[in-house]
Amino acid sequence: EHFKRPDAATVPNWISLKASAREAARPAAPLPGLREGTQPILVVSQMIEGKGQDFAIDLFLELRRLRPEVKLYLAGGTNGNANNERYRLTILEKIERSGAAQDIVLLGEVRGILPLMKSAGCVLRPSRAESFSRVHLEAMACACLLIATDVGSTSEVVSDLADGVVIRWGDPSGAAAKVAQVLSDPELVARLRAKAAQTVALRFAAEKIAPELRRLVLGGRLPCAGS
Repeated sequence: EHFKRPDAATVPNWISLKASAREAARPAAPLPGLREGTQPILVVSQMIEGKGQDFAIDLFLELRRLRPEVKLYLAGGTNGNANNERYRLTILEKIERSGAAQDIVLLGEVRGILPLMKSAGCVLRPSRAESFSRVHLEAMACACLLIATDVGSTSEVVSDLADGVVIRWGDPSGAAAKVAQVLSDPELVARLRAKAAQTVALRFAAEKIAPELRRLVLGGRLPCAGS
C-alpha cells in the first residue's frame, strides 16, 4: 500500500513455470507409511516456531476425527539453529503425546521439494506470521490444494475457495471443519487445484513478469499492483 503512488511500481514475487515444471517432473521419494486411500497433508517449512508446525498438529488432530484417512507430513529442518532445535524437540514431544504418532511423520530436510509437493497433492501452510511466501507459489504451481493461514501476504496470493483454502490461525477446530468440508467434495478439490495453477501462471510467472521488469528498468512503467 505504501508504494501505490504515481512514481512507483510494484513488482510481485515470481516463480519460473518452466523451471518449476522441470523440477516437479522428477521422481519423488515415496512418502513413508502412505497407503492406498490415505490423504497426505504436507507441511513445507523450516522448523521455526513462527512457521506453525504446532498449530498444524492441532489442526490435524481435529481433522482426523472428521476425515480419518488423513496423514500429516512435516518437511523441513532446523539449519542447525539452537532455537529451532529446541522447537523441534517440542514438536516431537507434542507428537508423542498426541495419540496419533503413527500418522504424523517428520521428514526432515528435503532436497527438491516440488516433486514431493506434486506427489502429496495437498500442502498446508500453518504459519502464525508470514511475509510473501514462495512456498505458496510453489505449491500452487504444482497444482496442489493449498491450505494457508490468514496471515501476512496470504490474501495477496490466495483467494479463499477460489484457488485455495484460507483458514484462521489459532482456530484448529474451525480450520479442521472447513478443510474436511473441502476434502469431502472431490470436484471442488479438483477445481481449486486447477485454478491455483492458473493463478500462478497469470499473476506470478517469471516468464510474464520479467519482461515487464525489464521495461521498467529501461525506463518504462509498470502498473501498480491492484490497478
